[in-house]
Amino acid sequence: MKISKSDRKFVGYSEDWKIFDYPTGDDLGFAYHELNGRAPEKGQTRNNVCDEQFYVISGTGTMVVDGESSEIAEGDLIIIDKGTAHYFTGKNLRIITITKPNWYEEQCDFLDE
Repeated sequence: MKISKSDRKFVGYSEDWKIFDYPTGDDLGFAYHELNGRAPEKGQTRNNVCDEQFYVISGTGTMVVDGESSEIAEGDLIIIDKGTAHYFTGKNLRIITITKPNWYEEQCDFLDE
């Protein structure tokens, strides 16, 4: 199977946080993120359905998962279990996300801090 760049869906939430979702089917999800700022802009996000794996392609940033902060950079892999609140900050951060099962917007909550 090949999924072309032209087949991806733009799901970005702001000028600083762009997400491009690739339609892979039901079992796995794949997305590409570009982040220059904070995601989400305020509060946190929580995926109630998917376990998420974030691989940092380039850039630097910080991830906050369940209130614990860690610096992230190229080559890092972040694994976040479903139901776990988190957010990222980044500068020229490029991330690939793999989810199981496939991601869809309605499975996520945006939480106040």
